[in-house]
Parts: sequence; structure tokens; C-alpha cells
Amino acid sequence: MTAWIVARHGLWERRRHHEDRELVHLYNLATLATIGQSVLVLIGATFLIDLGAVLFLLSPEAITTTLERPPVLSDWFAIAALATVAATLAGAVGIGLQREQDVRNAAYGYREREHRRDAHDDGDQ
Repeated sequence: MTAWIVARHGLWERRRHHEDRELVHLYNLATLATIGQSVLVLIGATFLIDLGAVLFLLSPEAITTTLERPPVLSDWFAIAALATVAATLAGAVGIGLQREQDVRNAAYGYREREHRRDAHDDGDQ
């Protein structure tokens, strides 16, 4: 998911002739860490919400009918995990449809956007 977001929205920095190689690596590492942590937190939150929904909405009788045995705790976790994977894939499709500028605004803070704008303005001159 992290790789998809970075690649799809052009968040990977390429070294320009006047930029320091280590600085570009640092930018890329910071981008991967920020996006990666966000993805992990959102997947974890989605799993917890899905687990709560599964426990609340699916009765043990319904699971017993489907599995032809009484459900065990791992069954509830497996159903929640399946729902989380489906939601994550849907999220990947959704983020692919977002405008690149919206994703950049979410990924980069105000100071970084200012830095990028200034660097772009300097490159035009």
C-alpha cells in the first residue's frame, strides 16, 4: 500500500544535479516512514472496527451454520482480517483516484510545501 501511494502520486524524490544525495535519501526515507506509519495505523484501526462489527453483527449461530461447527476466537479474527484486507484494497483503489496535489498536501507539511515551492520557483529562473 505504501509503495502504491508513493509511486502513484510521484512522492519519490529524484536527485537533481544541484541536490545533495544524502538529502534526497533523507526525504525519501521520511516519506516512506510517514506514509508507512499512516498505513499501518489505518489498517490497525480498520481491523479493530471490523472486529467489533463482526462480534456485534454475526451471531455464533450464523457462524456455526456456515462452518458446521461452533466458532472459536480465531474464526472471528479471520473474518475481521478478511474484511480488513478487502477494505485496504478498496482504499488502494480510492487513493489511486485522488488528485496528486491532494495527496501531496496530506503527505507533506506546510514547511515542506513551502520548500518545494521555493525550489520550483528557483528552478524556473
